[in-house]
Amino acid sequence: MESSGRFERIFFKMLKEQNIAGAGGALGTGSGFDPAAGEIDSSDWYAPGDARVPKVLGKGKVQTRKGSTGGKKKKKKKKTDGLDEVYLTGEDEEEVKAKDPVGMDTYWKDGDLKVTIKEVLKYLDDPDKHDDGKKVPVKEESTDKLKAILIAGDKDEERVKAAKLKHAVVVVVDMEGNWKSILDGNHRVEKATNPKYESLPDVADRIKAGTHDTLPVRELDLRTAPEDYKKLFNYEIEKEDD
Repeated sequence: MESSGRFERIFFKMLKEQNIAGAGGALGTGSGFDPAAGEIDSSDWYAPGDARVPKVLGKGKVQTRKGSTGGKKKKKKKKTDGLDEVYLTGEDEEEVKAKDPVGMDTYWKDGDLKVTIKEVLKYLDDPDKHDDGKKVPVKEESTDKLKAILIAGDKDEERVKAAKLKHAVVVVVDMEGNWKSILDGNHRVEKATNPKYESLPDVADRIKAGTHDTLPVRELDLRTAPEDYKKLFNYEIEKEDD
């Protein structure tokens, strides 16, 4: 039982040392607690300036000087840069990013409903999605007809210049079978129809070849489109007053 005796001797030795630590006994030499001098009140000598207020913590949390830690963490919402998000205006985001020259990050959103340009193009290319068993064809259409449904307002000049006229414009066909709006390709139509861009090489080449009055077009027909497309793209368009 020698080990118990050694432990006992060490324990009492430490206890004695702690109790003679100073004038204040085990509490140290601070003036905040000195019964002999009649000082038994509280003071700020132990941790000056530390005025933390105790509070109830959530389950699993630990209070620190930097705040509470542990417990359930809150999820942070991912912040978008605003360049690749498109709402119900039908405005396309082609050529926005150098790494994505054909605007493949474009999408349209209304609440929880979201459709990307990749999904639209995949739908147009899938023969099984259409009654005739063929993918939606690309056909040349009049630029005047396209200009009539072009979204009003100024377009970013750099984006217009960067637009590739070889890519087909996607036009929405409404429930009555009429052209409704340009879903993707507004900057292409602007480039092909605005005289200020006639000196650009690709536009000038089309003028020289006599093909400048048409553009390749694919139709997204809402009459036979998926329900999500009908809900998202069959919106009302307010025209500016003359």
